[in-house]
Amino acid sequence: DKQVFDAALQVTTPKDELLIGTVVGTKEEEGEAKARVETKQWHAAESDRKPSTMVWVNNKAGEELTTQSKYTGANYLIMGSHGKGGLKRAVLGSVSDHCVRHCEIPVMVVHRMSPLSDAEKPLNFVVALDGSELGARILETVQDLARPQDKVTAVMVVHKEEDRADAEKTLKMITANSD
Repeated sequence: DKQVFDAALQVTTPKDELLIGTVVGTKEEEGEAKARVETKQWHAAESDRKPSTMVWVNNKAGEELTTQSKYTGANYLIMGSHGKGGLKRAVLGSVSDHCVRHCEIPVMVVHRMSPLSDAEKPLNFVVALDGSELGARILETVQDLARPQDKVTAVMVVHKEEDRADAEKTLKMITANSD
């Protein structure tokens, strides 16, 4: 949870509104969840950020986060991943997978081992481009999020050597237009 909050601090500015939320499956879990959210709000206060907090009860967390990100007018959804794998993930599904596929806004998934604890440390963003207008808009969004000390690298993957020259030309054009 702290890593997700730190990631949110790194990719937002003090003028951005933060909403800290959690989704629980039952009413019985709501009290404990509210206590966790209040702890996160206290951590935010230490960093001079004043987020709103919410706890939603829905046994389909992915659906709830997708709905709430739209309802609240969020610009980004930043969430953690519990790292479920194999059979458990296949049976239960993945909340982050659902959000990545269904949210209409950019979703940042912070993995448990992500090195995001130092808010001053420069970040290195890698943006995969495919030559589309959407890819160019994603690059612009990442460049808007990046701080002066951060690095943004745009990449394109080609499957045939003969496509390399066209890809490099497209990449230069897109990156030149987004500066």
